[in-house]
Amino acid sequence: MWYKSLYKGLVICLTLTVMSFAQAGGRDNPGGAGPTNSGNTTIRFMPFWTNTSAIMIIDGKEITMTAVEDYCGWFEAKTDKKDANFTVRFKQTIGNIYVGGEGSEEVATGALPVTEELSLDSVAALGNTIWVRGYENDAPEVTSEYPNVLGDCPLRNISVMMFDWLHGNKKDGTFSVRTRNGVEDTTFNNGAKELDPEVGLGSPYAVGFAISDDFGSGGCSSSPMRGMVQKDLGPNGVPVRATPFPEKCTITEHLDYWFLPVVAGQDAAGNIYTNAACRDLAISLDDEGFWLAEISKDRISKGNEVNRGGMFLLDDFKFLDEGGTVPNPFYDNLSGGSDNGRHNFGFTMKFQAKFVYVPGQYFEFLGDDDVWVFINKKLVVDIGGQHAQVAGSVNLDTLGLTPGETYPFHIFYAERHQSSSNFKMRTSMDLHTDASMFLTWIQQALGVKDYNIWSINKKDVLNCDFDADQTKTDTTGGPSTYRFVGSTVDEEFLPGHTYHAGIKITSDTTFTIDSAKIVDESDLPPGHYFLEITLKSKGSQKKRVEIIVPGNAPAIAYADENWKLIGDKDGLEVVGNQATIGKWAYEMYKVNITFKDKDVKWTKYNKTIKIAVDNPLVFITDENGKSITSVALDSIDKHATFYVMANGNVAGANLTITGSGNVKAFWTNLNFTEPPIPHVKLAIISDRNGDGRGDKLKMEFDKAFDNQNVLDSLQVYFGEQFPMEKHLDASGTILTITVPGNCGEGESCGFGSKVFTGDGSDAPGTMTTYITYKESGKDYHFIIRNEPISDGIGPVVTRARKTIDGTKHILDLTVSEPIDGKFSDDMLQFKSQGELKLPTSRDHTVSGSKLTLVYVSQGAGEYVPEVGDIVRFTPAEDGGTVAEDKSLLKNKPHLWNQWVPITGDQATTTTSPGVVLLNNENPIVKSDSATQPMRADSNLTAKQIADSLGVQGNLIGFTLASLVNNKTTEEVATLQALIERYMKDSVVTINKISEDVATLQLFEDIRNDQLGQSNLSEDVVAGIMAGVITASNYKTLGLSNDDMNTIAELVQEAIDLSRDTVVTYPYATEQSVLDSIASGAISAEKLEEYGISNLIINSIKSGNLNASNIDEFAKGLTSVIKPEEIVLRYRTHYYSHLGHYINGEAGSFTCADEGIYGEGKNCLTNSGNIFLAWNMRSSNGKLVGTGVYISRLEYTITVAGEVIKESVRDFLMGVRRGKAVQHEIDVND
Repeated sequence: MWYKSLYKGLVICLTLTVMSFAQAGGRDNPGGAGPTNSGNTTIRFMPFWTNTSAIMIIDGKEITMTAVEDYCGWFEAKTDKKDANFTVRFKQTIGNIYVGGEGSEEVATGALPVTEELSLDSVAALGNTIWVRGYENDAPEVTSEYPNVLGDCPLRNISVMMFDWLHGNKKDGTFSVRTRNGVEDTTFNNGAKELDPEVGLGSPYAVGFAISDDFGSGGCSSSPMRGMVQKDLGPNGVPVRATPFPEKCTITEHLDYWFLPVVAGQDAAGNIYTNAACRDLAISLDDEGFWLAEISKDRISKGNEVNRGGMFLLDDFKFLDEGGTVPNPFYDNLSGGSDNGRHNFGFTMKFQAKFVYVPGQYFEFLGDDDVWVFINKKLVVDIGGQHAQVAGSVNLDTLGLTPGETYPFHIFYAERHQSSSNFKMRTSMDLHTDASMFLTWIQQALGVKDYNIWSINKKDVLNCDFDADQTKTDTTGGPSTYRFVGSTVDEEFLPGHTYHAGIKITSDTTFTIDSAKIVDESDLPPGHYFLEITLKSKGSQKKRVEIIVPGNAPAIAYADENWKLIGDKDGLEVVGNQATIGKWAYEMYKVNITFKDKDVKWTKYNKTIKIAVDNPLVFITDENGKSITSVALDSIDKHATFYVMANGNVAGANLTITGSGNVKAFWTNLNFTEPPIPHVKLAIISDRNGDGRGDKLKMEFDKAFDNQNVLDSLQVYFGEQFPMEKHLDASGTILTITVPGNCGEGESCGFGSKVFTGDGSDAPGTMTTYITYKESGKDYHFIIRNEPISDGIGPVVTRARKTIDGTKHILDLTVSEPIDGKFSDDMLQFKSQGELKLPTSRDHTVSGSKLTLVYVSQGAGEYVPEVGDIVRFTPAEDGGTVAEDKSLLKNKPHLWNQWVPITGDQATTTTSPGVVLLNNENPIVKSDSATQPMRADSNLTAKQIADSLGVQGNLIGFTLASLVNNKTTEEVATLQALIERYMKDSVVTINKISEDVATLQLFEDIRNDQLGQSNLSEDVVAGIMAGVITASNYKTLGLSNDDMNTIAELVQEAIDLSRDTVVTYPYATEQSVLDSIASGAISAEKLEEYGISNLIINSIKSGNLNASNIDEFAKGLTSVIKPEEIVLRYRTHYYSHLGHYINGEAGSFTCADEGIYGEGKNCLTNSGNIFLAWNMRSSNGKLVGTGVYISRLEYTITVAGEVIKESVRDFLMGVRRGKAVQHEIDVND
């Protein structure tokens, strides 16, 4: 039997899945069809082979099995047999492998298997469907229920190489000559494309047009035209034109080049493109075990449905590049007649593969036009010429091939003429293209193999060109993904981790399998498993390593306080009405578990016990009340304890513990009774000052607190976890808690720091109450979770950001809770420079908590919200919305609901004043600087500023202060998104022992004989057990490299295994997230991943930004940007109206420049626009005269090193000198 030869009962074998191939109709003769597949019992079989289907043999009769719909890898047959001697055997449809009761067996051709058949007697009694899973190195598994395992679907994709040639839309033949009025007129037809001035004459791709002469030109019609190619495949892997050539086949001069690429285009970067492309052709397995690919006018095989209507795989090849910038000169879109639509006619196809010859193999083809098939580089199917569908076939047994040897297969197909294209290939050969990946392995020790994954990469050739020069390939490590599957598992494996004790994924190109550890120490239940390796760069390339695990897991059981096993079956099953865990809901009760057999050897790999319960009201916790999903048995007594608590009345709950090997123990029919304690009848949280934070909680309980029921404390969660409320003086049924202080208008006041006004539900908050109940002199301590809290807080606007799109001014508002209802403009208030405004929106959209408003300015008097203005919800006299029927939100906005500044895009304008009267007494004119920047009030125009100064210049209508606000609000919005995610998502906390502790633990385990199988030498193990070799001296004793490496691996495994069971808890508050950023608990890499800048991180670490003031930063009232970090760089050029250079200057200044903004001031404290004044002089110092001038202004604005705005513009400017007006200057002339 198979298991006698296994190392520790484990088999590892390698299987390969690299392509995807298909199925269909009948064959002419070989094999024949089996008996009718009918009966009352269905037998389903999953073979371990993938090259063909299966045949079931019962009572000496063969029944061909068919694929089971929706169950990939399974085949089925039916039978009426169900007597006491119900035995079967399975075999390949094509091949000599059988599967019987003892496993697989390969026999010589014509020989019969000698192993016993598979008995189905006992399973047949359980139902009418039997599932049999075959293995190459193991006896089959037989079940009466579907084993939850799928195999490879009998559908493959083969990659074929296509070549596009121009069919043409002219007549057949080469030339047409006719004489008109004594003059000969020559017309170029499809057979002379390279000479046709309308097509290929003078084209850089004339070679392709010459080869295209053979397409769309007729001249070679026959059914079929044989003898067009030589009997042997050419040295370059394509057919060679025969000599002599058939006389009746004309305009076929370029056949040698039909299946070779030619240059067809070049992009702007100089990249060369050819007329070749890879396409996928699906092959499926038919009921007779044949692979079928059919794409024809009337029929389509499975997987090819997208090509329904005919074999036109290049209809999408209009452009040679993916970007659609390089046209394909050989593409044409021609009508195929009323039935066939329009297609890209004129193309060839090449496909090459390999197969292992098995006697009985067969190939057939049906289609049009030219088709040639080569096996072992010899022509075996010759269907040349332009014709309707013609059939051809070959029985491989007639070719003199050697069974078991690998041979090349080539098929060449040409579509040369309208109006249809039909292709049908059917074969029993298991065709495989060259794999793009392979595995190698090295045996490191008995049962330990190190694997490497390799990828074969082609250079400068298409992946489907399998005849390409092998010197153009690289073999490199093949980055792959890992998946571990079996009847009970489906897991993704990640590099850097060890799974199931013996599967170590060292990287995405390497892994190690230690069979001894998997058998001795893993938690895998008995069965067959597969490590699936999939190449990242090509998902169709896969490999499998099979792992077989026999059963060896210790049983686990429940125990009482004295660790005596309880319940039926020695603790494996406890019934709740016989032994209850506890009486009351809301109280924590202890549960003890241990190994059923006290003599079981404890290991690091069987110590972990998983815990599950089937009622959502029942929680599994540790002694501190934290939820857990597993516990670890201690190494000395092999004991573990956890706690069970019900959050309400529970009847009939079931508890399950699961140990290694998937062994289980059950505690069924658990019941917990509701105790006579107060519950929250109604709790509502409200906001006294409109800042969007709950600061008052009023609760009504259904039962009074008194001497028997005492409220110890309570914990509230409303958008965030509030601090625990302790030492409460609760009596009666009403309890109110408020935040200390007045909570006045504009103050930040709340139980927590986060703005949260609900999520649209009736009870968006929860409360946990801790109650002591006294009965008959005994105290019971109850924890009541998830008591509901209703939302009584009005909505607020939390963010307002403006963008400009042409004439549209788009305002995106974020509000504190989801929006549901209609919107009207009077629901919002705006203020601009202290004045209340009510703009009219042109459009709006509502999505969740987002409100987008669109404004279009249509007149000078119409107000459009601008950056720097403020917005909020309109409060009513009673703190409600303007109109009840227009309310978008659940609660009404508070009378003091907060104002939020608008940030985002400013309507940036750069203007010049037109004509200015020069004032040569102005200090600007007397300055040597050609351009002088100065602050200007935002309400002044360029003309007003220039007239007041008497100089020309350019006005940048943009306040630098808004950049500070924008940058800050954007940075803080990213931070708030991170905070929100951390408060909602879970945080993984992993603790592990140090290397020194792991080393001490390892040596202790060896001395106590608790290590199990290892690769340490016997001398070293004996030395450790004798105390001669210790954790402190082993490095100094000159141990062998093998022993030192083994100790290092075992220490690392101990560190990995010491990791706590992953327990996740949400961050409680905004400040807790900020503290984690400041301390480095949230790594710099993670912060970078979420887009948190150093500006924000430094502000948090310095304490400038915290939970109490984050809203001020979010509104742009406080900045993370320093004024000196905002820089405007400019360059001016002044020209005469004829374009002659006069003067210019380059310079820069910051937001902190006191020369511009005033002493002790900056762009934040003295905001305004920037006017770049010209000193009205040429580069030699002379004043300019009256006339028209050209100004070019270039400027760049950076914030903390990031370019925010760039602009280059030209302006016409008029200058007038003197008081008298001799003539008008028109700068627009």
